[in-house]
Amino acid sequence: MRNPYQNENDDLDDLLRQVDDLLVSSDDDDQYSEQYNGQYAGMDEDTFDSDDFDDLDDDDEPMLYQNYSNNYGADVQNFANGYGGRQVQHSAPAAPSPSIPAYNADFKQQPRRDNAAPRQNTMGQKAARRQQASYYEDDPIPPEYAPKPQKAKKAQKRRKKRGRGCTTGLFRLLIIIVAVVGLFHLLVHPPKADSSLGSRKRDTAAVLLCGVDEGGTRTDTMMLMYMSGSEHKVGLLSIPRDTYFVTSGGYDAKLNSAYGLNNCDKEGMEGLFDHIEDMIGYRPDGYILVDFNLVPKIGDLMGGLDVNIPTTIDEAGVYLEEGLQHINGSELLTLLRHRSSYFNADLGRVEVQREVIKACMDQWVSFGHISEAFSALNLVENNSLSSLSVPNYLWMAKTVLLNLKNFSTDTLPGYPTMIDGVSYYILDPNEVAQMINESYNPYRTEISVDSLRIDG
Repeated sequence: MRNPYQNENDDLDDLLRQVDDLLVSSDDDDQYSEQYNGQYAGMDEDTFDSDDFDDLDDDDEPMLYQNYSNNYGADVQNFANGYGGRQVQHSAPAAPSPSIPAYNADFKQQPRRDNAAPRQNTMGQKAARRQQASYYEDDPIPPEYAPKPQKAKKAQKRRKKRGRGCTTGLFRLLIIIVAVVGLFHLLVHPPKADSSLGSRKRDTAAVLLCGVDEGGTRTDTMMLMYMSGSEHKVGLLSIPRDTYFVTSGGYDAKLNSAYGLNNCDKEGMEGLFDHIEDMIGYRPDGYILVDFNLVPKIGDLMGGLDVNIPTTIDEAGVYLEEGLQHINGSELLTLLRHRSSYFNADLGRVEVQREVIKACMDQWVSFGHISEAFSALNLVENNSLSSLSVPNYLWMAKTVLLNLKNFSTDTLPGYPTMIDGVSYYILDPNEVAQMINESYNPYRTEISVDSLRIDG
């Protein structure tokens, strides 16, 4: 069988021999020509006759045509024809020495430069550091490439977890505070009177504070406490005990006797409310009636009181010097009852009582006295007569605490006089209406002078 890769035309053989002759005969390659002639001495041209390939059988090994003219291609096998095909290897002797594939002999004989600069390492700095087995003092690793200690990583993770834990804890605390505040606003509410003049001011109420004497039949202390969360103010309006009114039987009387004339307790307070409604134009939203004997207990429970004594007081074994003094519960009771040393008698006592109540609010109604305030509230609730509920008390405490900076005190306008040898306090209807509308009216409807029923 004829080799399918064999060229039938002998022109290719002639062309290959011509190229080989040119390479051998080159002047620049004389040394290689001598080597070639030495290798193949004694061989005639017929040895490489292409006709020899025609006589090969399929089972014979292919003959290789190797070009050793310049030691280039010693390991590259050049087939006579049909490049890369299966041919019978030529019986030429092997090269005297192995040659480097695709290595140029001319370049090989050039001397190597000993002082040649080393090849620059193109490897990345980070990769080079990874290959480095150890670290040297003269070649420190930049901080950004130095490995982080495991302890530092663990500590960093703990800090992150702790930070997340703190954030979660604060968030939960905030939710609890919001829930408590929302629940507090939902439960607490201001008191409201049964009768009404119409639309009320938001978050506003007026409560009557009363203190009875030792006999328990006369309200020697009467104050209208006005509290408004919407207006951000608290007011204390004193109603003198000698305020004049005429009873249903036509007798002259003082306002402090109205409680006893109506059988005291709740009925007595309702009778007192009737007269106060005539004087100020509306019915108060609630009342607190306290026995003065409770004052010493409250004063001692709250740790005493810092108050400015207007004049020296020496009464019932109690001596108080003029000026700022820290007084206990019994001394506080003496101060609230005293009036003989004041030039205007009962009106002077009313002014002192207002200052004492304001000092109590400033010092006792605070976050630092929360526990004592609850104990005092429980004491008042169990030892007084009141129309208020616990949510009402909480609303009052909250409103007073938040609005103490805007606190005012007044006395119901009028003048003292004598009727049949008895001292009375006569109210001025015009000034009363003006003061109520400006500072003590919980309703949006203004009080008119004609709506007041003031005797005198």
